[in-house]
Amino acid sequence: MDFDNLIRKEKIFLFKENLHDGDLDVLVEVLHKSTVLEKLYLNKNHNITLAGGRFSKALANNRSLRILDLGQNKISAEGAKHLANALKVNQSLKKVYMNDNQIGDEGAKSLADALMVNNSLQDMELCANNIGAEGVKRLGLALKVNKSLQEIWLCKNQVGDEGAKGLANALMVNKSLQNVELSGNNIGDKGVQSLASSLVVNHTLCRLNLNRNNIGQQGAKAIADALVCNHVIEKIQLTKNKSLSGGEGGIVRKRISTILRGKKRKTIGSNMQERIARKDTEIALKDQQIASLKADLESSHASQKLLENFIASLKFDLESPLKLLENFIAKKNDEIDSLKARLDNTKPMIDTVDLTSEETGHANKRPRRENAAKSSLAILHEGNQNMVQVKREKNATEASLKSVQEEKQAVEANLDEVRDDLGDANELVGQQCLATNIWQGRFDELVSLVEAGEIDGAKISAIRNRSLANGS
Repeated sequence: MDFDNLIRKEKIFLFKENLHDGDLDVLVEVLHKSTVLEKLYLNKNHNITLAGGRFSKALANNRSLRILDLGQNKISAEGAKHLANALKVNQSLKKVYMNDNQIGDEGAKSLADALMVNNSLQDMELCANNIGAEGVKRLGLALKVNKSLQEIWLCKNQVGDEGAKGLANALMVNKSLQNVELSGNNIGDKGVQSLASSLVVNHTLCRLNLNRNNIGQQGAKAIADALVCNHVIEKIQLTKNKSLSGGEGGIVRKRISTILRGKKRKTIGSNMQERIARKDTEIALKDQQIASLKADLESSHASQKLLENFIASLKFDLESPLKLLENFIAKKNDEIDSLKARLDNTKPMIDTVDLTSEETGHANKRPRRENAAKSSLAILHEGNQNMVQVKREKNATEASLKSVQEEKQAVEANLDEVRDDLGDANELVGQQCLATNIWQGRFDELVSLVEAGEIDGAKISAIRNRSLANGS
């Protein structure tokens, strides 16, 4: 066995390989390290004993394995004890097959102790293991506590009437078992009467196999009487019981078969009624969803109108200050142009000095020239300052205008996204309404066929295929 090959496998089949315990070393490493292995089949090797406990210790630590088949080997009470210790820890295994080994009563007791604490096992097969009444009684005590096991197979053991009584006591309180296999166990009328009493109380067991036992007319009659009160069990097997092959025993067997067939018909009718009721509920829920979607659609239309009005109002609110800012900028431009014109028309009144004039005349003209020059310079300075101030105001106004325009563009982009979202939502609502209407039509057609008594598998398949062909 190649470790590198096995460590990657989800299923390992090693049955009929004539393996011994010493050949399991590689599997021990695989169980320690694998996180993908789910099924391990080691049945029909005829030599595996699980002695030493190495395999069981690896199994206890594994968290991926779901199915383990160890049937037709040489596992004794010691090997069963090691396996039980692993099952007390392991919570991933669902099915353990131990048929045709040699665990006996002591091995069965060890496994029963494991079932008292294990909460994952659903199926345990212990056929042909030489288990007697004592081992079955201990299993019965465990089944009173266990809440996960759904099937237990004890065919070809030595259960007898006392062991059947122990199982019956368990079935009085157990709420998980659905299938109990007890064929070939030398169970007589007393044991079957105990089992029948438990069927009056138990409401989870669906199948009970009592083939190849020693059941007589009294035991079969007890089963028939119990079935009148039990509305869950679907199948009870009583073949190869000599006392029921003919005569009064045969009549009782037929009575049991008739009761079970009636239960089956009632179950089918009840299931159909339940299915119709579920479909009616689904249709009602779909109607509610359609009404809700229509209301949402109408609400979305109203919301869209409100949004459009808001957009128009927002545009107006944005355009109004823009116009005011543009008018203000135009006014400032006019002021700047006016100031420039005034500056161009203003000339300094500085005359040249007349050297030919007399001193007294020169003295009289000089003050007027200096005053005129000072006045012209003051006007020029004031005009420059005014022009600078107007340009500053203009620049500030243009910056404000640019900010408002950017804000307007951002708002318009957001509004476009909102419109797109509304469009997508409307399209989705329409598609959901269409799909719901198609399915409702299929449900109505199915209900009408049922009410007319014309329903069959072919018509249901035709309705389903037509629904799938429509893409709904």
